[in-house]
Amino acid sequence: MDGEPGDLVFVVRQALDARFERRGHDLMHNYTISLVDALTGFSHTIDHLDGHKVTLSATGVTRPGDYHQIKGEGMPVHSQEPKRGDMWVQYTVAFPPSLTEEQKAAVRTLFG
Repeated sequence: MDGEPGDLVFVVRQALDARFERRGHDLMHNYTISLVDALTGFSHTIDHLDGHKVTLSATGVTRPGDYHQIKGEGMPVHSQEPKRGDMWVQYTVAFPPSLTEEQKAAVRTLFG
């Protein structure tokens, strides 16, 4: 050292991810499902930030905007090892752009 001692300052910037948004120790994820999946249930697998697989599933009807909490799939809480935050998944339902007259009749028959 050839000078006066001082502080070493680090600036840490979080990299943005197109799939996940961090809120504290929780992760937010928006996932789009088909109309058929929204009405009948589904099971889909997504890749987490660290590469492990997370299964999203529902057995009943999923409404547009519904949230699903997956405990322990968020960011690590370093002060309380091995605790992790939660992942919150908000579902968007992809509606078909149009229906044929035959499809419309089938929907009316099914849903009265």
